[in-house]
Formats: sequence, structure tokens, C-alpha cells
Amino acid sequence: MRPSISLAVSLLVATAAAQRPAAWVFEPSPNLPLSATTALGKIAWAATGNEVLAFSANTRRWARLPYTGSYTARQTNDWLMIDLGTTIAAFSAARGSFETISVSAGKAIVNPSSNRNDVLLAVRDGNTLWSFSGMAGTWSSRSVSPNAAIAVERNAMIVVDGPNLAGYSATLDAWTTAVAAQPPSLSGISHTLGWAIDGNVIWGFSAIRGTWASTALTQAPLGAAVADGDVALWKSNAELVGFSGITGAFGVLATPAASLNLQTSDHVGYASPDAVLHYAFGATASQWTVFASTAPASAAVSGAIVLLTEPTQVIAYSGLVGTAAAAPVAGATNSLSVSIAASVDAGNSALRLYSALLGTWFHAPAAAQIALPELARAGALLTDGGTQWWGFSPRFGTFVPHASGANPTRWIGNESSIIAVESDTSLACFDARRNAWVAVPVVAAQRPIDIRIWRTSLVAHFPQTGQLLGFGALSGEFESASIQGALVNIRANSEVGLVHTTTGLHGYAAFADLGTEVQFPEFRRLTAIGAPFTIRMIGEANAAHGIVAGVPDALDTPVPGLGVLRLVPGSIVAFPPAALDANGRYALPLTIPASPALRGLEFGLQAVVVPVAGTPYLTQLSTLRIP
Repeated sequence: MRPSISLAVSLLVATAAAQRPAAWVFEPSPNLPLSATTALGKIAWAATGNEVLAFSANTRRWARLPYTGSYTARQTNDWLMIDLGTTIAAFSAARGSFETISVSAGKAIVNPSSNRNDVLLAVRDGNTLWSFSGMAGTWSSRSVSPNAAIAVERNAMIVVDGPNLAGYSATLDAWTTAVAAQPPSLSGISHTLGWAIDGNVIWGFSAIRGTWASTALTQAPLGAAVADGDVALWKSNAELVGFSGITGAFGVLATPAASLNLQTSDHVGYASPDAVLHYAFGATASQWTVFASTAPASAAVSGAIVLLTEPTQVIAYSGLVGTAAAAPVAGATNSLSVSIAASVDAGNSALRLYSALLGTWFHAPAAAQIALPELARAGALLTDGGTQWWGFSPRFGTFVPHASGANPTRWIGNESSIIAVESDTSLACFDARRNAWVAVPVVAAQRPIDIRIWRTSLVAHFPQTGQLLGFGALSGEFESASIQGALVNIRANSEVGLVHTTTGLHGYAAFADLGTEVQFPEFRRLTAIGAPFTIRMIGEANAAHGIVAGVPDALDTPVPGLGVLRLVPGSIVAFPPAALDANGRYALPLTIPASPALRGLEFGLQAVVVPVAGTPYLTQLSTLRIP
């Protein structure tokens, strides 16, 4: 018997309902003005006049920070900063607590307000550089000289101090140093990477790996990097250079590049000398792919895809698998998302969808409308124009049908990963991780439903019944609560929901109770072979648990007394048993083996949790995909 199955069987003596931490958590605070509340990323918060209330979608708890006087607040996806002058309190989504430092009145916030600053907060106070990671939830400091140049964005920070280079990874909460031959002439930062140029040598820092690497060119690069997301590109008179913040590796292509126009998006880079010969660089491929079209092609670069349109065909390059694939679509009209492209021919006779995760084109179902479908970050929605729908997952390349009730309304957006269909009989969401539709019953009298969607979070309010409903693309489940008080406002954000009422605040966690920092393709954070990552879980203090991994299953397997297993039973393997800490948290650092055979695999994670007092239960399903 497999260890994981044995563990589950030993717990089947439980017969009461499972006691998993609720995704909806109410915090009483009556009569808060609308202007006092906000939400972003994984954090919802409010200021009452004498304390700050903060809710984390990771920990599913509200925390309180008393304060007096005035403050300045800044918030990103993973941290909330309350600047009280000579004290700075930072709230971490991962830990769900405020941590404070004492600073001088002359301190400065390093993060530019115009930057995307998801995980990392940096504060310079004289010769001390403070860093706060929203994943680690703790402050750390190091000394810097007065002339040190500091750059920070999302997960990465670099310090250039003469020839000395230091890189900080907010994902790993760790510094890594390197020494150049001479002080760099240029340096910069992007989401998961930093870079510096020392003569004809380019240095690259990967925040995912926590490493520095360098490459020496035959000629010095011409100026600064063109960088976005996980990719940075340079050019010289003789070379084209790419660097990946995911793999920490350079790719150098020997070609005259001075006149090339360089383009980057989250996970891909592109250049072409003549619109016929094409150079593409991928964040996980970490090498240049050179290929040609049959005629000059127009290029669109988005997410992980370079899409090239010529008169008789469309070519898609994937920055995840490092290959290009052509589809014979003449006179194509296209749409493009992060990991999906769609193409319709000029005669409206064929619809094809492309998956960047698989590097392949797929034909739409014959019954579907021949028109560009609506795309989400991690899927697409097709219809026959009536009550028949199909969800497309780029993980599988298949089209999963859903028959809705009458008067359907679709809910989908290019910037979000939620795909939903509301009708007179159900509200259904497509779980692209499992290639399955998940639905709750609805009756016509409950409509209209007030639905809000952003990124991985759907939040709904049923005015007729006072019911609240949430669905998370990273948890794959609907969870409900009864509204307390009269509705003031409702909003959804990346992984959190907030419902403001006359009596308090409902926080909703769209994030699973077991998960990792890797959220791609539902959100932007991805990984690669050889990279470290951390499994994190929340629950009751000191609860014992056993994490199991396996293949995500489209079918639900009810386990009496525990909940629902969403892994293929025959695929399950178990981690050693462990326990949550006194704060109800657990973290397990791991490294993906550096085996090419793992590329393209996706693992599901669940855990059996045994509280000190109460009923054992199964956590929600989390997945980890290795591009």
C-alpha cells in the first residue's frame, strides 16, 4: 500500500464534517467609510482611525496594527507598508503579520512609486539598506556605501557599489554577491532579474535562482538592456544577447545586431532583421531560436508568445518550450493572451488555438462559432452562440464542454484567469488546471448576481439571499458565506476579495490553503528545472499533516470524513509527515531536480491535516507546473 493511501485510510475513522480554514473571514468594524478600505494582490485592508486591519489571502486571517497620529501607506501584491515616520510597519501576505523597524526621519523608500513592486520593499536609511520580503515576512539589513546605486522591482533588487555587485531575491530572502573587473557603466532591473555592464562583459542576476552569471562578448553591448518580466536583451555590432531571470542563463547569438529592434514581454524576447528571418529568446528555453517565415510577417509579442502573421499562415513561438509552430491560416485575424493565441482565417471557415505551454496549434470543435474566442490568461471560452460552451486549457489542448441553462452570461477577461458562465440554472467556472468545469446551482430568481473578477479571484453577491460566493483559479473551489450587515462595496483583486458592509469586512481568500509561490499560467510567477521553490500551508496551530503529490484529476474522489481528493489515486506519492507551527503555518523549501525529463510536467499537491482538536480534512488542490 502506498504511504499516502495508508495515511488517508488511517484517518477514515473521522465522521464529522471537515474543518478546513474558511476562505471567507469576517472582521467586525462597523460604520467604516468607503474611503477607508482597499484591496490589492493578496491583501485587503482598512484604517479605522486608531488601527489598521489587514487580511491575507495566504493566511486567511485578519491582523491589527494600532497607531497614533498620521501615516503614509503603500501596498503591492504581497506587502502593505505603514510608514509612521520613525517606525515602518510592513505586513506580509505570506505570514499575515506586521513586522516593524525603527528608522530615522531622513530615511527613503527605494521602490519607485511607478514601478511594479510585488514582493520586495526596500528602505535606505543612511548607510543601512533595509529589505522586506512579502514571502518571507521579515526585515533584513545590510550596509551600503553612500555612492551605491540601488534598483528594485517586483522580486529582485541589485546594489552596484564600484565593482561590487549584490543581488537580493525576495523569493528566497537571500543576498548573492559578485565582483566585476571594473565599476559597471550601466545597470538595471526587471521583475526577476538584474543586470550590469562591465566593458564587454554582461552580468546577470536571477532572483528565482539567487545566482549571478556573466558572459563576455567580442564587442561591448550598445547601451542598456531592453527588459520586461523575466527576459532582458542586448545587442552589439556582432552579437544578440538574451538573459533569463528564471534560469539565470545567457544565450548569445553571433549575428550583426546593431540595427535590430528588440522587443520583450513577460517571458519572451524577439528581434528580426527583415521580417523573414526571426530570432526568438524564451525565459525557460534560455537560448535563441532562429527560424524563417515564407514571406515578410508582422510580429506581436505578448506574455510567452511571439505571433507572426504572414499572408498564408501564422507562426507562433513559445518562450516556454523554445519552439515555433505554423498553422495554415490564410488572411488571419488573431487574438493573443499570455499563454494562448487564437487565429481565424479570412473566410471564417476555421478557428485554431495555440498553446504556449505545449507549443502546438489545435482545431476548435466543429460546433463552435468560427470567431475569435474570448481569451483569459490561462484558458479560452468558446460557444455555439446558445447554451453550449467549451473551456480550452493550454495545459491539455482539449475543449471541455459545458451546457448552461437559459439566459447565459459569460465572465472572462484577458487580464484574468477566471472563466465563468452564469445562467438560470448554475454558475460554472472552468478549472484549467484540472480540465474540468466546477458549478454551483442557481435559480432564475437569484439573478442578477453581482459578480466581480480580477486575476485569479471571482467574488459574487446574491442580493436576494444575502449570500456571498467566491471562486479562486488557484484553489478550484466555490466557497460561500452569509453577508453580515448591509452591503457597502464589493471588489475582487488578484488573489483576494473584499466585501465591505455596515458592520464590518468580509475578506475572501482566492488562494489555496496549500500552495507555492509558483502561479503560472494563472498568474505571472513561473519556475524551471533546477530552481528552488517553497510549499506553504496554513491551518490550525500545531496540526499534524501529510502532504501528497500526484497527477491532478478532472474527477472528484470523495473521501468520507476528509473531503475531496483531486489527484489521480494511482499517481500519489507522500512526503514525510510534519506539523504546522504555533501560528498555524508550515513551509517546506525544495528544489526541482535539474532533469530535462521534468519539463512540461505538472504536479498536484494536497495534504491530509489532523488538528490537535477537531476533525481531519483534505486541503484544497494546488498545482506546480514546470515549463
